[in-house]
Amino acid sequence: MSSSCSNMSAHLLLPINVSLCISGNRSSAVTWCRVASHSVAGRRLPIFSSAVCTKGLVSKRCCRSCCAFVSSGGAKSAIDNRESSCCCCSTSSSSGSLFQPAAVKHERVTACSAVQNLGDLSESQTDRDTAAKLKEELLYQASETVGSLSEESLTLIAKLEKLNPYPEARELPHLFNGCFEAVKSTLKQKGREERKDAGVFATTFTLGRVAFNAFKPLGQEVVITETYNHVGQASEDEYLIISKISVKVGEGEEPLEGLVVNAGKFSFVNPKDVEVVFVTTTLRPLHPEKENDLRRWKEVFQEANPSMDERGFVTVQLPAAKGKLDLLYLDEEMRITKGNLGNVFVTNRLKQSAVSV
Repeated sequence: MSSSCSNMSAHLLLPINVSLCISGNRSSAVTWCRVASHSVAGRRLPIFSSAVCTKGLVSKRCCRSCCAFVSSGGAKSAIDNRESSCCCCSTSSSSGSLFQPAAVKHERVTACSAVQNLGDLSESQTDRDTAAKLKEELLYQASETVGSLSEESLTLIAKLEKLNPYPEARELPHLFNGCFEAVKSTLKQKGREERKDAGVFATTFTLGRVAFNAFKPLGQEVVITETYNHVGQASEDEYLIISKISVKVGEGEEPLEGLVVNAGKFSFVNPKDVEVVFVTTTLRPLHPEKENDLRRWKEVFQEANPSMDERGFVTVQLPAAKGKLDLLYLDEEMRITKGNLGNVFVTNRLKQSAVSV
């Protein structure tokens, strides 16, 4: 099965042709929105989601397509006795009437809340700029650190958590879902020394630790070279952790390469915390089509795992193995989570799946 990750290049709606009153006069004008990127007084405007309209007066778009505007100049054609407010900003008209966009194309209309206060705009953009610098520094620290996340990296993560632009991920499946690659973590096998050659995590692991003690030999040492997380791809509640492993089998021999795929389902327990229930785990060679690789794989694992099929795959049902994730930071590029065992994971978003399962 090949996973295809969600496309993050969604259309963004931004106000244009905006006149603002610096004194805070709420009669300042916004004319239209369109798919574009504009700035006001040298400050970039915040992004409007295509789902910003919660009242659904006309459609699921901001301003021009969504809001029946409130005129600052008096009553014109009211629309079906609907609420006399703009669904973006909840600003009521002085006359209690709403107007169709076509009827007020050249009228001054009340500004949406996102552009009524230049101070808010400046603060929002400052937060985004600060977060971008913190992310850059975090990735640099991760690349330069041997082993798990350093104390310096954890300090950067704490600062990012305070700047999280999307704290309620439950309402944003287009951001929470996707394909992610692990960059760095605090996860490590107890009692093992941190090593440069230990893969994406700090230490080597036992096969039992990687796969819920489902496969034998439990004590087989493996290195996790790459880890991916697919969320909401094949189904809306799908949650896959895919680990590429390297298995050392003998002195002078090439390590075996394989995959451990832990498959589960996720659900939100509150706006930002997630519960994951893992239902199956699969151990398989990375290249079952290569005859020599498959032969060597079976020599190591088939006898201890008699349900292995001819391709070298073995899948075990799990007794409802549960885990929880606290979402510390989420944006269009990065996701940082903390597991119920206290481990922190930094992941980057991918445009598409890097591995087929």
